[in-house]
Amino acid sequence: MDLSFPSAGIALLQIRKAPDRAAGEAMVTRIRERVIAGEVRGLVLDLSEQLSSALTGALARNLLTMVDGRLARDLGADQVLPLVIAAPPGSFGHGIGRMIVGHSYGLTRLKVCQFDTLPDAMAWLRDHASG
Repeated sequence: MDLSFPSAGIALLQIRKAPDRAAGEAMVTRIRERVIAGEVRGLVLDLSEQLSSALTGALARNLLTMVDGRLARDLGADQVLPLVIAAPPGSFGHGIGRMIVGHSYGLTRLKVCQFDTLPDAMAWLRDHASG
């Protein structure tokens, strides 16, 4: 799991294998702090090289609603954080991304989209991340 900041306001999280719980929670905290500080206005989740996952539909929904609730508490009244998933069709990561997008219904502070390539995801996010 690698976190980088390839351009102003954008965080890029690349996942190759499922992180352990402590590492996952530490990464969420690190990203959340930067979102609250206004340093991150959008997140790209690159699953292009992901080979395994323990994520289930129920867990995906729980994580999404938890993050949405925290964003509602921590951000301004009308702020939305775009979360863009990148993974090529037919890949393991693409299936995980589709599951995440499918469970993102009804969220008010998190907008989840999926693209087939990292460059397409980055381009969309640069155009749609507020600020």
